[in-house]
Amino acid sequence: MEARADLLRRRDRRVFRWSFAIAVVVHGLVLAFGPWFRTEPVSLSATDLVESGPPALGGIPVDVFFGPPAIVLAADSLETQPPGRVLRAFRAIPAPVGCATNDWLARESAAGSVRLTLRETGRVETVEIVEGTGDRCWDMIVAGLAGDLLYRWLPSERFPMPVELVQPVTVTLSGM
Repeated sequence: MEARADLLRRRDRRVFRWSFAIAVVVHGLVLAFGPWFRTEPVSLSATDLVESGPPALGGIPVDVFFGPPAIVLAADSLETQPPGRVLRAFRAIPAPVGCATNDWLARESAAGSVRLTLRETGRVETVEIVEGTGDRCWDMIVAGLAGDLLYRWLPSERFPMPVELVQPVTVTLSGM
């Protein structure tokens, strides 16, 4: 006859094995079906407007449209990207420095283009106004918004570093 201690050890091992197996299955299910493994559809643009500083509190609401960029190739030739590579965004921005009067707000929209140089991460390194909006205040807004862009698709094998591009920008005052 077996000793009572041996019977208890065998029972405890069986309970431990079943508990361990259940824990492994539960953890596997959580890892397999958890939200961190969900894929998100990537838009054609793969360009984002990210905050470069603290968000503006009570700023001026604007709608921003970034048209398809043109990548600067050798010998200053441009390769325009497909029409689907655009970005629409909404922002509340502070009034530009030196533009305290609301005279520039009488004009409800402005369009221009900027020349950007990108870092290896796709963030904007330098911004230069190529085609101005006709107003210094709007030019500062366009340059500031373009400086907050993040190009997830650049640089690439086809367009290696250093990447320069011309980005058209249209900014419109938003009625929210």
